[in-house]
Amino acid sequence: GKRNLPIEIDLVPKLILQGTHPAFVLRGISEATCRYLRCGYFQGKRGALKDRLVFQVGGIQNGKRIILSHIGRATTPDQKAKGKWRYYRGFNPSLELYNFDNLLLDKSIDTDTVILVEGAFDVAKCVEAGLKNVVATFGARLSDPQAAKLKEHANAKLLVFYDRYTAGQKASVDAIAKLKELNIQTSAFDWGQQFNSRKQKHKAIAEGIQHPCDFSVAQLRWLRGQGIL
Repeated sequence: GKRNLPIEIDLVPKLILQGTHPAFVLRGISEATCRYLRCGYFQGKRGALKDRLVFQVGGIQNGKRIILSHIGRATTPDQKAKGKWRYYRGFNPSLELYNFDNLLLDKSIDTDTVILVEGAFDVAKCVEAGLKNVVATFGARLSDPQAAKLKEHANAKLLVFYDRYTAGQKASVDAIAKLKELNIQTSAFDWGQQFNSRKQKHKAIAEGIQHPCDFSVAQLRWLRGQGIL
């Protein structure tokens, strides 16, 4: 079948402002998380990813990590007009899961549940909160090849944690149906759930929180402590 071939180019040594670029600061993403995910600001002289926030996409070949691509997120309105996210030509994101390489290789991940999110920043925020068992589908759609990769991850249960928006919730329903067809135990994050605290009963998730990366690190850790994540 189709597959993305490994590449020789490694942009990571050229990435700067890890944890200090305003986009990372805004989301509370530290230097340590940027290093773990091999992401940062690429101050290149030319190329499709010049002056973007670059995330390296890795894969596994013969039990070892390989580089499959780099993706770059716009940092200015002009860049956004050319595409919020840019990929190397020839890379097919629907064949991969972002952070899947770490999920398989990082021995410190000791859970049998995988959290499925839409984007690289959602992954970064979860990792920042200590939730390394997270992968992204490069947008609000789970493809057949991505579902097959998740099936390969032995004994995994899936929590679909897509965006709160209508498109994200529709994609969540579609993803769950696809995963259940593969006999994968799957559930969805419930954006409508309410919580009780010592100060307040029946507290809902604030309307301003629409993506997983909109939660604070403390909130994600609390959700994890409650067994929700």
